[in-house]
Amino acid sequence: RSLPGFADCFDLLDNGEEATARDLARQLRDLPRAVLPHDTGASVRILMEALVGDEDPIAEVDELLELSAASWRDGLPSTLLTLAATTFYITRGQSVRAQKAADYAGAEGDCYISLSRALVELANGRPGEALVHAEASLADDKIAPRFASIGRTLAALSMLRLGNLDAAANRIATMATQCLDDRNARFALRFATTSDAALMLSINDKLPKRIASLLVVSANDSRPLSDSTVGEELSSAEIEVLRLVGRNWTNAQIAAQRFVAVHTVRAQRRSVFRKLGASDRRSAVAAAERRGLLD
Repeated sequence: RSLPGFADCFDLLDNGEEATARDLARQLRDLPRAVLPHDTGASVRILMEALVGDEDPIAEVDELLELSAASWRDGLPSTLLTLAATTFYITRGQSVRAQKAADYAGAEGDCYISLSRALVELANGRPGEALVHAEASLADDKIAPRFASIGRTLAALSMLRLGNLDAAANRIATMATQCLDDRNARFALRFATTSDAALMLSINDKLPKRIASLLVVSANDSRPLSDSTVGEELSSAEIEVLRLVGRNWTNAQIAAQRFVAVHTVRAQRRSVFRKLGASDRRSAVAAAERRGLLD
């Protein structure tokens, strides 16, 4: 029941044509709303806005979920639409909305809900729980190849964050044997934060050449979860370190100001970057400002 044009959005994004994919999705946004919730159209459009868009139609996404729920006999929104909305909410820093969407009643075993929950758990800094949900998504025999690639990616990211590099490499390597279309894998890699992508590149020598090359090709792809990840709570000490980092203070200056060792500051910076899903000072400060941590 997909609408004409939305498959083209995926094709464009798969080829790295982000702006064109986003613009096409927006051109199709005026289709009758009464039709959209019953279709993949609304889900694809929201997913495109989440992954490569810069608009914040939060109220519209809320409304689409309500329309979808009202249109189905069980009173629940489409599970695919729920995944798209959860992704969108997380990229816009809407952690409460994301959690509410993922707390979906009566959909145990549904691949889209499992993926939604895995995303929320990763965003909240709980990779162990995220891994359970990512693996559950892959156990759904109805999962489509594109979304199976997301499941494998989220499972691998969970393992990476847990420090199990060999298991993560094995999970990523399954993309080479089970994902026949490299574009699906490239699409799934957009769900990794910048720091996650760097971790994957660090184990390139453990991966099949085909996947290792794909990681390099996709290095410049948009990664919207990086700056908007909900993350674990920062301690008061970490927030203070981040304030000083934002002022371009060196580790030595921060250590002197806080009467701690330089290696303590380094460890706190690493912790801050990990919790915020950031790879450098600028992205860490931007993520913290989005969450109101530096007010």
